Amino acid sequence: MRDRNLGEDDTYYGGDGDDFVDLQVNNPPAKHYYSTQVSSGSSSSSSSSGGRTLLDTITDPAAKEFEFTGISQAYDELLIEGTLRSLSAVTVADVSCYINSDTTAVNYHRQNQIANSGVHNVNDASSGDALSIQIAGATSPSGSEGFYQIKFPHYTSAYLKGYRSEYGFLSTSTTIYSGHRTVFHKTTTAAITTILLQQATSNMTGELKLYGVTY
Repeated sequence: MRDRNLGEDDTYYGGDGDDFVDLQVNNPPAKHYYSTQVSSGSSSSSSSSGGRTLLDTITDPAAKEFEFTGISQAYDELLIEGTLRSLSAVTVADVSCYINSDTTAVNYHRQNQIANSGVHNVNDASSGDALSIQIAGATSPSGSEGFYQIKFPHYTSAYLKGYRSEYGFLSTSTTIYSGHRTVFHKTTTAAITTILLQQATSNMTGELKLYGVTY
């Protein structure tokens, strides 16, 4: 150990190996307390977990479509997660995702990669549509609500707005549908304030949560 006169508030770190010597005489180290309080988001039902804040939850809407409005502009990215199912008598149904109340399909450009029972499909729909995800239909196996995630990067910036989705579900007892899609609006650079997920026949059930993500 090094030789020197230690004052009241001196702390000496030393010794062999992992030894630790604390020589504070009259003033013991202060205790530190860490807050476990969860911060609130921008809506009455908001809660925070890590770098994301729950902004809204929609469950089994009467209109059979999911619309998030009045979206906060305080985050770096938006994220939608949840489970969905079509009530239509099909095994697979397409769902469009429209931003800022623009439901004109030709204003969007989609590209996707899909795997269906081991078959890979790549498609580019430059002619225009906003088909963001595919979901299980009423004739798919019971409980096949699957999982769905849609990310909206730099949604408050001056860039062209778009999103990227990822999804997967059982369409039959022996077939898995999975894929991801990228969709851009061809012209809008306005901040995203409204998001609408809609099946062509407005016939969906399930639960979706909207998060604000902070990097």
